[in-house]
Amino acid sequence: MVNRSNPKINPNRFDALDQLRGLLVALMALDHAVALCMGRSASEFWYRSQSVFSELVPFLSRATDHPSAAGFFLAMGMSMALFARVRTDRGATPTSLVVHFLYRGLTLIALQFLVVNFAWLIGEGRIGWSELGPAVLNGRQGIDPYFGVLYALGSAMMVCAVLLPAGNRVIAIAAVVALVAPYVYLGFIETPEQAWAWAGPLAVPGKWGTGYVLYTTFPWAGIGLAGILMGRWFLADRALFIRWLGVAAVACLAAFVLSRLVLAVSSGDRSLIALLYLKRYPPEFWFMVLVAGLNFGFLYVFDRAKPNWLLSILTVFGRNSLTFYTLHLFIYAAFATLFWRQASLLTSHFVWLAGLLMLYPICLYWPKFSIAKMFATRQQASRSP
Repeated sequence: MVNRSNPKINPNRFDALDQLRGLLVALMALDHAVALCMGRSASEFWYRSQSVFSELVPFLSRATDHPSAAGFFLAMGMSMALFARVRTDRGATPTSLVVHFLYRGLTLIALQFLVVNFAWLIGEGRIGWSELGPAVLNGRQGIDPYFGVLYALGSAMMVCAVLLPAGNRVIAIAAVVALVAPYVYLGFIETPEQAWAWAGPLAVPGKWGTGYVLYTTFPWAGIGLAGILMGRWFLADRALFIRWLGVAAVACLAAFVLSRLVLAVSSGDRSLIALLYLKRYPPEFWFMVLVAGLNFGFLYVFDRAKPNWLLSILTVFGRNSLTFYTLHLFIYAAFATLFWRQASLLTSHFVWLAGLLMLYPICLYWPKFSIAKMFATRQQASRSP
C-alpha cells in the first residue's frame, strides 16, 4: 500500500497497474507462442458451442490467456483517467486530452494493419521472411483485413476519448450500453455472414468479407469505460478503492465457481473442458465475471505485495507493453519457422520462456535509445502517469 505521508510518492500513480499489464502481456505471449509454434490456435467464437480442444493440458494452456484481453482494456481505461488527472493539473484542456487519445487510438490501429498483421502472416507460414519487404510495399495481407487486439484497443480508446470529458453518470450509462448492445444484435443472427456489412469490426467477430474479425470495438470499449470509472474512484479514495477491489475479486470468483457447480449439475457433463469452456469472441457473461475477478485480484495482490524481483520484471514489461507486443510476435514467428510449426506443447512453453528472456533487456533499455524518444510521450498514455 502507498504511504500517503511520504511526500515522495505520487498519489496519482498506481504501480500495480503496470505490473498487471506486464503479467497480462506475458500470459498472452504464452498463448501466441503455443499457437505459432504448434501451428494451431483456438477461437472461442459466439457461434461455436464447444471447445476445439479434446485434451485437458492444451485447453488449460490456452485458458491462461483468458484475463489478458479484458485486462488490457480495463488497464487502458484506468490509465486514461490517471493520465487525464495529471495533465489537467498541469494545465491541459479537455479538448487537448481528447485529441491526444484519438491520435493514440489511430496509432494503435495503424500498428495492427501495417506491422502486426505481417508478423501473423509470417508465423502462420503465409509468407516467408524474404517476402516481408515486398509484402509490406505491395500491401499484401493474406487475410486482409485482420482485426486483432490492437485494432480493438485503438478503436475503443477513441470511443473512450470522446466520452472522457463527461461525468461519471454518462460514462456509466455508455459503458452499460457498450457492453450489452452487441449481444442484443447477435441475438438476431446465427452466423457472421448474416450481419450487416458494416457491423463486423464494430460488434460481430468472425469471418468478415475477405478478412477476419477477432476483436471488435464493442463490447470491449465498455470495459475501457468501466476502467475510466475505476481510475476516477482510485483518484478519489485510494484506500477505499483497494479495499473494495479485493471484495469484488472474491465475489466474482465465487460467483463463477458457483455457476460451474450449477452447470455441472444441470448439464450432466462434469469434464473440466466442458465446465470451463467459455466463449470469448465476444466475451460471454461468465467469461467477463471470471476475468474481472482475476484482474481485480491481481491488482489487489500487486498493490499489497512488497517490492520483489518478480514485480520488477513485470513492471518493465508493463511500462513497455506496446514494445513487448509488437516485437514478441516476430520473435515467436521466427521460432515457429525454426520448428516448422510442429513443435510440441512442452517445447512451445520453453520457446515462450526464451522469448521472455529476449524481450526483457529490450523492454528494459528501449526507453534509453534515442529512437524510443519519438514514442515516449505516446507511451505515457498506455500506463499510469
